[in-house]
Amino acid sequence: MSKNNILFGCGIHHIALRASDLERSIRFYTQALGFQVIARWLEGPETIAMLDTGNGSILEIFHGGDAGDHNWDKTAGAMFHLAFGVDDVEMAFRRALEHGAACKISPQDVDLPAQPQALHVHNAFVYGPDGEVLEFFRLRE
Repeated sequence: MSKNNILFGCGIHHIALRASDLERSIRFYTQALGFQVIARWLEGPETIAMLDTGNGSILEIFHGGDAGDHNWDKTAGAMFHLAFGVDDVEMAFRRALEHGAACKISPQDVDLPAQPQALHVHNAFVYGPDGEVLEFFRLRE
């Protein structure tokens, strides 16, 4: 793992999503994926919740998004997908589907011809409660 020699201690603290139904999203991320609500508050007319993913990384969810299938794949500047590192891709994929996610790509092995060395990945993709693309990701040896 590399170290940032300009912004010391830098890392992603949280990623924020907007949900059309905050309670549905909280149920999905806590019941399907095991995230824990660590804070919840009102900010003006919006309800916001922060969920710990299990390693200190946080998913922040804002109420008030438009319902529907978001086209994140093509919108410049928008989040393309969220990738969660997991030990068991199949289990994460299965639990997500059992809790209402839709399949985008079933669990697969992928060899990426990256430089300076190839990456060997096991991953799967689902659509979350508001069409957000979620990846379950594990590096293979």
